[in-house]
Amino acid sequence: MKKSALLIFLVFLVLSGCERATPGRYSVSGEVTLAGAPMNTGRIIFEPLETGGELGPTQAAASIASGKYQVEQRTGLAAGQYRVKFEAKELDASKTKKARNTLGQEIDVPVERNLIPDEFGAKSEQTVTVTEGENVFNFEIPARP
Repeated sequence: MKKSALLIFLVFLVLSGCERATPGRYSVSGEVTLAGAPMNTGRIIFEPLETGGELGPTQAAASIASGKYQVEQRTGLAAGQYRVKFEAKELDASKTKKARNTLGQEIDVPVERNLIPDEFGAKSEQTVTVTEGENVFNFEIPARP
């Protein structure tokens, strides 16, 4: 009985070591609203503005669901400044474009519509500074004009 308890303890110890923290990386989380409502789908992207540092520049992205996102500490960001970009698209069934299916037949497919204004998307000027410890950044994105 003692040997099996010891074996179970050792297995638990080894497995718990698999999720160790990554030194020098920090978790990032927060909430995102789009046009005043929690953003239901999309991505948040953190791009480094600085180079160097102990880990060098790090980059991360996370899915946004029900208005929340989280970058875990083990895959997190090094301390420093980051540009923040957002991506979110939806299919607009009222607009279609011609495409060919796998059989070569021409079909109408819905067009994707970008939900994010340029100043929060491709041309984002949004920045954050990641520091040691907890990093919570909330964003309010206006409706696309």
